[in-house]
Amino acid sequence: EVVRLPNGSLWMYYFGGGLDGPLRMQIGMAASEDGGLRWVRLNGGEPVLRSGEPDSFDAQFVAWPRVLPPWITAQVPGIPTGKW
Repeated sequence: EVVRLPNGSLWMYYFGGGLDGPLRMQIGMAASEDGGLRWVRLNGGEPVLRSGEPDSFDAQFVAWPRVLPPWITAQVPGIPTGKW
């Protein structure tokens, strides 16, 4: 999922995982200031949403991120301002 911010920056939310242990897919985030030619991982390269503890429903996968920015959620009835 790529979101274009009002200032023209792009934020990408993606999922990935490693092979250095049990498979655990997690959500990461990267930003681009040049229209998507170069990306920089945010949050120090660490996931912004991690998979859950062992035996929890999300222990293995937190995947397929979907982002609704505030200028979109503001148009949805029933979503309080600032609660997205």
